[in-house]
Amino acid sequence: MKQKTLSRWLIVIIAITAVCIATVYALVPQWITYFTKEVKDSDASIWTVVIYITAVPVFIALYQGVRIAMNIGHDESFTKNTARRLGSVSYFAVADGLFFFIASLIFRFAASGTNFAVAVGIVVFVICIFVAVIFAALSHWIYKAAELKEEADLTI
Repeated sequence: MKQKTLSRWLIVIIAITAVCIATVYALVPQWITYFTKEVKDSDASIWTVVIYITAVPVFIALYQGVRIAMNIGHDESFTKNTARRLGSVSYFAVADGLFFFIASLIFRFAASGTNFAVAVGIVVFVICIFVAVIFAALSHWIYKAAELKEEADLTI
């Protein structure tokens, strides 16, 4: 597969993923009211806002994915810029998971939350850490490959 074709496919896949994620976030208010029937309406609306705040790093990470796909299309796969973008996705994943976990703890102890909220917070945090580790490793490998590429370009 040529790089431009791969780049286009990656952008299409990221766009489809963004639509799916936006759909999930659009359904969040209904899910929150379903799972928190015993919780006050004000707490449920605060929880909805917290969930929507977690959408921001997700869509920024998807945007970084589009930028990386565009780099691939321009034959700039192994650059320090791509490594930085992958590293930023790692940071966004950690920040998002940590924010969600802390919010679930606050919701549990300061509001009338349940242990279910904390359990969901823990699961989301673990998934975010897993994603962060993968992207941090990819970032490191791309950075090392970029250094090797720069060194090879200087010797030729």
